[in-house]
Amino acid sequence: MSSGGGVPTNLLPLIDRPPGGQTTAEFLGSVHGVMVRIGEAPERFPVWADNPRFRRAVAVRFPYALFFHIVGDEPVVVAVAHSSRRPGYWLDRSQKNEEDP
Repeated sequence: MSSGGGVPTNLLPLIDRPPGGQTTAEFLGSVHGVMVRIGEAPERFPVWADNPRFRRAVAVRFPYALFFHIVGDEPVVVAVAHSSRRPGYWLDRSQKNEEDP
């Protein structure tokens, strides 16, 4: 299921402080574009130096990055994080999600 911006609604809780106002649709479109590129070729994105288990894809025009890992053949986005926040602040949250059945 998708939101109006084409981003799957299950991704929305992963987005840290999305911009408000008129730029919301542009932001969601940017996130969606990155997700499409991740889905097409996840290996093209660099391994994140702070935790090599994850890869990092940067959003266009917004200071956000999508962090994901590959499970089987599928990329799994675990966070959409603002780049000016403390690196890896979302790691605890991603580990809790993996423990849920």
